[in-house]
Amino acid sequence: MRWTVTSGSVVTIGWTRCAHLLEMAGDREGALKHYRAAAERTMSIPERNCLATKAARVASDASPNEIVRGDA
Repeated sequence: MRWTVTSGSVVTIGWTRCAHLLEMAGDREGALKHYRAAAERTMSIPERNCLATKAARVASDASPNEIVRGDA
């Protein structure tokens, strides 16, 4: 597999992947730590926003289906 560094995204792949796996395993505290770390390290604003949203969801203990986007 070949990685191309684009806006710092390659740096955050490991943190994001680990966060996702920790979340799936039920370790919300570990997932939150890794989502926040990934958000702090990326240079991509859209990626940072996405990771911050995931961290907020994990912090609020909501399931992905409970998050409503936009003004509802």
